[in-house]
Amino acid sequence: MKNIVCLPKSYFLALMLLIGISLNSYAQSQSTREKIESMRVAYITNKINLSTEEAQTLWPVYNAYQAEMQQLREKTNLSDLQREEAELEVKKRYNEKFRKAIPSKLEDFYAADKEFKRMLIERMRDN
Repeated sequence: MKNIVCLPKSYFLALMLLIGISLNSYAQSQSTREKIESMRVAYITNKINLSTEEAQTLWPVYNAYQAEMQQLREKTNLSDLQREEAELEVKKRYNEKFRKAIPSKLEDFYAADKEFKRMLIERMRDN
């Protein structure tokens, strides 16, 4: 049987505390993101007066768009220019999908999304 290296109890407790703090921080950031996204959906849905059918069509497309943009932001092997070009391509592709989902409200959607982002930044600055 191999010898197992034992850490002093204080090191073990400190390690467990750090893991607990990290997990708690991750859970809080996930919870915060989920709350922000829920607020965004409610705000935009109300602001541009989406019908139930429009909302059911728009939000899955928007969620896919957000996920794709997040993947691009997480790529570390891209230069700033490459990232901007890739993001522009995603925006162009999803613009067509958004147009199909809410053709008569597309410009209002973009305006409401920008307004929500501004409000969110202001709230974060105030806190």
